[in-house]
Amino acid sequence: MHSTPTFRVMLRVYAEESDLDVEKVRRVIKFDSEDPAVKSLLMDEDEEVLAIEFASPLTPSERVSSDVKGVEQAGNFKAAVTWLRARTEDPFRALKEMGLAYDLFVEGYTGPIGVELLRELSRLGVGLWIAPVR
Repeated sequence: MHSTPTFRVMLRVYAEESDLDVEKVRRVIKFDSEDPAVKSLLMDEDEEVLAIEFASPLTPSERVSSDVKGVEQAGNFKAAVTWLRARTEDPFRALKEMGLAYDLFVEGYTGPIGVELLRELSRLGVGLWIAPVR
């Protein structure tokens, strides 16, 4: 049996021209800790980075056999698409006006990026940052 490689998909919001106010960012992006697309909210105070890590799989019905290669990919990316699709451009514009920057950070993944995710990133003006597999 093959194990599916673990990787993470996160929306990062970080200080660029001004300090990061976590509570204000949470309100602007309407962060909901009960959202099934969200695995966790991470904060690095030293680096002034807040990250929303997307869940995988999105729902129990999306679970498939553990020997199916890439099952985690579908869940992580689908959760990100679901979360992004529910947003408008306004919160991201507001983050820029607050002097903050943001991107979708994919850590430890090599492979194709789905068109639906790319479409949502483009629509919202969110950059894509892919970190190499370690």
